[in-house]
Amino acid sequence: MRTFCNPVFPARQVNLAATPKPITPFGGLVSLIAFFDKIGLAGRISEMIPFAYSSPNSIPPAKTLVAFMISVVAGARRLAHTD
Repeated sequence: MRTFCNPVFPARQVNLAATPKPITPFGGLVSLIAFFDKIGLAGRISEMIPFAYSSPNSIPPAKTLVAFMISVVAGARRLAHTD
């Protein structure tokens, strides 16, 4: 079974496919990301952050914050674990 999920930052769709393997605890993150998409979290955070980096290689601050929030829910204890 294949389905597509809209990510928090809608640059492209994410392909979700079923496998015969058991589901890991990280499979629940799909529903969290769908919730973030439904409430428009990425857009609201992008509007509220008062700065942007000027480097063409930088990651936008809103994406960094959302990635940190998701990693904390997944069990990260330090910012270094979000890599």
